[in-house]
Amino acid sequence: MWRREYVYIMPPTRFYRFSPIEKKHLAISVAALTLAFFVAKIVNTTGWRFELLTANFAILILLSSFLAVFTGFVFHELAHKFIAIKNGCWAEYRMFPQGLALALLLSIFGFIIAAPGAVYISGVYSKRVNGKIALAGPFMNFIIFVISFALLIPILHAKATVLALWIAHIIYGMAYFNIFLAIFNMIPIPPLDGSKVISWSITVYAIFMGIFVASYVIAFHVIIPYVFIS
Repeated sequence: MWRREYVYIMPPTRFYRFSPIEKKHLAISVAALTLAFFVAKIVNTTGWRFELLTANFAILILLSSFLAVFTGFVFHELAHKFIAIKNGCWAEYRMFPQGLALALLLSIFGFIIAAPGAVYISGVYSKRVNGKIALAGPFMNFIIFVISFALLIPILHAKATVLALWIAHIIYGMAYFNIFLAIFNMIPIPPLDGSKVISWSITVYAIFMGIFVASYVIAFHVIIPYVFIS
């Protein structure tokens, strides 16, 4: 039965250990989200005119969807897990089947509202530790955004070959998706991470939210337009 999957007897003591259930739930979540992003991008790009879809373009969209989901979603959840375990808690990811089903359903209309799952945490911890665990996910997204964007700029300046355009498309998607997730998850509304961070420290919340928003504006509304103009 489904409920039995959520029973775990011997919790892992190290970050890099994953139970069979956790591995299964992560794999299903990644597959479902990748498919949802793929479908939504195809619908938005072709406008339901699937005869315009070529094999090469489909591969590009599938690859970019997978890498955006893997870097944005998996690393986000693992950051929560790592900080929780580091602070002496048990932590494992569990998917929300209804949230994944909703993402797949809405993707056929060209947009996604996803609640794929969460890292469940058990143990004794303070509001400060809870805030740090919550902040770890968005901060990981921000780190990936910085790395992706740093790689993107020289590629945009390079000679416009087919390969360069493919790589730029993929990295741009990773950068945009990760900074979007960082900002979205910092909205101070439960159950989003921002509600736990602001409950811990309004100052910390304001600093990191300000950095995330400013980075988005500078990257996509100042630097990217300047690169294309120049």
